[in-house]
Amino acid sequence: MNISTHLESILGSIERGCSASGAPTGVQGCRFRDQPDTSATTYATLGLSHHVLRLKGAREVRQELLLSVQASQARDELAGTLFEVATRMLQDHRALLRGEVVHLGGPILHGTEATALYASSPVLFPESLATFSSTTPPTVFVWLFPVLPSEVRFIVAHGWSAFEGLLERNAPDLLDLHRAPIV
Repeated sequence: MNISTHLESILGSIERGCSASGAPTGVQGCRFRDQPDTSATTYATLGLSHHVLRLKGAREVRQELLLSVQASQARDELAGTLFEVATRMLQDHRALLRGEVVHLGGPILHGTEATALYASSPVLFPESLATFSSTTPPTVFVWLFPVLPSEVRFIVAHGWSAFEGLLERNAPDLLDLHRAPIV
């Protein structure tokens, strides 16, 4: 089994591929309809996991990225956002950590206020998606969701654990690019 087969075994058939001129060599994007639920669309990278990335210390991992939005807000430019993040990761050969904030330098899409992405475990998806163990080192799927400037300030001031506590208490729709901030 390879990464695309792993993804399709859990998320269903790839609706279509996505590409962009700024995509890192060998990294493609793909789009899944009705994931993680019937009102959502998910974008994923394919090929980022060909690279071994550093974690803290001497640990290493492979990663692929996921980004999900409400189906009505799905735009293929979102795959370009994943390519931008993948490019940064490959420049340093550094993996994203849980709770890490990735600044985009502008809104994720025109008309939205989210200017950063938060790296998390793919908790909205079946648990079997999180890690693909057939690679060495294993490939971990990182779910990126948009965060608003006030949330970024909260994360910087109080840490990712406090932010995740707020997420649990407030249960915002993290797939809604137009949601209100939780802080």
